Amino acid sequence: NLYLAEAQRKFGEKAKSGSKKLIFGLFVFATVSGMLLQPFSVLKAAGPRFNIFTPYSCTLQYNRDYFIICVKNDTKGTDYATAVSADPGDILTFSVYYHNGVNNTIATNTKLRASIPSATVQMQTLAGFLWADNAENATAASPMSFSNTVNISSSQTLQFISGSAQWFPNQTSPLSDAPATFLFGQSGNEIVGNGINVGDIEGCWEFSGMVNFKVKVSQVIQTPNLNIVKTVKNLTKNEYNFSKSTTANQGDRLAFNLKIDSTGNAAAQNVVVFDQLPSQLSYAAGSTKIDGSPVSDGITSGGINLGSMNQGTSRNVTFEATVNANTTASVTNFGFVMANNVSQKQDTATVCILGIVQNANLVIAKTVRNESNNEFSFSESTNAQEGDTVQFNLKINSTGDAIAQNVMVRDSLPFQLSYIGGSTKVDGVSVTDGITSSGINLGSMNPGSVHNVTFEATVTSNTNCTATNTGFVQADNVSQKQDFASVNITQVSKIKDLTIVKQVRNVTENQFQFSDSIGAKPRQTLEFSIKVTSTGNVAINNVIVRDMLPDRLLYIAGSTYVDGFFVSDGITSGGINIGTINAGASKTVTFRVNVEREVLFPRGDTTLINTGFARADEVGEKSDTAQVIVTYSGCSSGENTPANR
Repeated sequence: NLYLAEAQRKFGEKAKSGSKKLIFGLFVFATVSGMLLQPFSVLKAAGPRFNIFTPYSCTLQYNRDYFIICVKNDTKGTDYATAVSADPGDILTFSVYYHNGVNNTIATNTKLRASIPSATVQMQTLAGFLWADNAENATAASPMSFSNTVNISSSQTLQFISGSAQWFPNQTSPLSDAPATFLFGQSGNEIVGNGINVGDIEGCWEFSGMVNFKVKVSQVIQTPNLNIVKTVKNLTKNEYNFSKSTTANQGDRLAFNLKIDSTGNAAAQNVVVFDQLPSQLSYAAGSTKIDGSPVSDGITSGGINLGSMNQGTSRNVTFEATVNANTTASVTNFGFVMANNVSQKQDTATVCILGIVQNANLVIAKTVRNESNNEFSFSESTNAQEGDTVQFNLKINSTGDAIAQNVMVRDSLPFQLSYIGGSTKVDGVSVTDGITSSGINLGSMNPGSVHNVTFEATVTSNTNCTATNTGFVQADNVSQKQDFASVNITQVSKIKDLTIVKQVRNVTENQFQFSDSIGAKPRQTLEFSIKVTSTGNVAINNVIVRDMLPDRLLYIAGSTYVDGFFVSDGITSGGINIGTINAGASKTVTFRVNVEREVLFPRGDTTLINTGFARADEVGEKSDTAQVIVTYSGCSSGENTPANR
């Protein structure tokens, strides 16, 4: 009888009385066949079970149940299926099917229900449910269910047609039979409510049935729309919530939020959002985020594409900007949004800039120390004598709340002091001279920044006095400031003197230390040292050092050094000029000699005295000696004559 119902669905209103006789014959045949195939088509069990003959279908299939719910498009004349396509205004018929497949059982209080979604979308999903009080595979708590899909050409809703539900029990056909009256005074609309009760269903094919109902696809005009809300907060002031306006000062960091809502009943295609910053605000590169995720810059230039936005969705675009102006003003920031199918919309947020009067200022602190006295710390004054080297420090501090433009610093040395060329440094880095003439440019200085300018000078006076040194600083927007440091000069009697120490070591015998006297043998190499020390209280100039070698010691050309540096020969002839030696300082001259051959020495020890000399301007020549004891023990006394050696 299941197949009779399907045949009636297919043949429809074309069925004539003759055809009905043919169908009745099919009915008899199917019944007899059902009896013959009973072991294969009827399941005997303890309780009723629904729709147990699988796989399911929406069309006639031998010994198979229908899906719980199938759908057809009446407007387009389609057959039943699990999914259909539709346009706005189409009428659809849904068929909810039941079949107790267990013979000799009764499914009590059998109910069917359909769930129609309320959303306005293009793809609608409608579910059918089936259960009974005592069904083993379909209970109220766990009903059997299946869903149909309706693919609509635009976003629409599905609207149940009240009063369209019809009940076709016991394999009656909606195409040839009148629907049965619903039980218990039900209207049929319960199919889309809590479910419709079709009573107690016996187990067998002939008791299967269906409830059909109709649904109309809405004809809502698709109108996409967008709404934009622009807000702002001051990050520098730790504002937590966004609002329509905020206050700010120059340098403050602001965050803007553009909330985009798709408020229409259709998707907005290719949504583009962009922002127009006023000149007083500067965009912070790399700060743009969409829903908290960083994106490429572009919000303040060409805009950024949010893609398409379905109805009811929202996106939040945030970015940051810095206040670059210091003038009191209320500036309006515009945010815009548009889509392929939505015209441009805009909203604004306001920033009230509070201008602050800013003043540049400079402070100079001048200090000094005596480097010749190995002073470590700078102070406002120091003591010195003629010839001492003093170092000055000018500490420049930008103490205002505005930038000091083109800061110039210079120094006015008193006549008792002489600038040492090339000694000027800024923060430890050497710069070109000019500190004591036209001055040096430190550039612009931000508030709170500091520079230290140092230079050196020599004390040129030998009179008791206080030399006051003045340092100056100024800028394009700061008037000249100054500070002082003093050098207290003490007159001293100039004493020039020197000492000379002459020593020797045996190079051949790997002696390391110099001494006043050493032993040697013929043909060995010796090295002499002449140390000259300035023992007065002032430097000695044009120090001349010479050496008078005794016979049998031969000078080695090119062996003369002063403090480890090579100098030209002359030490054993007219002498060499080793320059100036400051008070208390020393210079050392070294040179080498070879001891003569054995033929020039008698057997035994021979003492050779070597004398070194040193003099300077206003200092007479002084000398010192070192001795070399040459030992020769070669021939016997009879052979110890020059002719035999």
